[in-house]
Amino acid sequence: MRTRLVGLYTSVLILSGCFNETVEEEGLAMITVTNMASFPVYGFEIAYENGYSGTSYADGSLVEKGDSLDFTFTKGDDYHGNVTFFVKTDSEEKAHPVKGTFPLEPYEDQIYTFTLIGDKKENAQMYLER
Repeated sequence: MRTRLVGLYTSVLILSGCFNETVEEEGLAMITVTNMASFPVYGFEIAYENGYSGTSYADGSLVEKGDSLDFTFTKGDDYHGNVTFFVKTDSEEKAHPVKGTFPLEPYEDQIYTFTLIGDKKENAQMYLER
């Protein structure tokens, strides 16, 4: 009986670790960028008044058309001012500026959704969806 009980508890613990639930923290702001460009994209970078941040896949792989990457800011991050986006078109190459700047206000629980479009890096544009 004791063996069955230990086995049952072990199974419950193992199975509870298999659930993929995202815990949302309060006080976060997020920028989501969706790639809808027709040229290769390997990541995004942003520059704002008091900082700079970048995001890409950990393995350096291509961001496919339709894929989205996120920038997350916590309450302590000093993120505000005009945001300028940059796009990486090669895993080793310098990031290129994208046309358009956008005001970013430090509101908690705010989600900004942007879409990158264009047929080449020289005419890439970013649009604010929300």
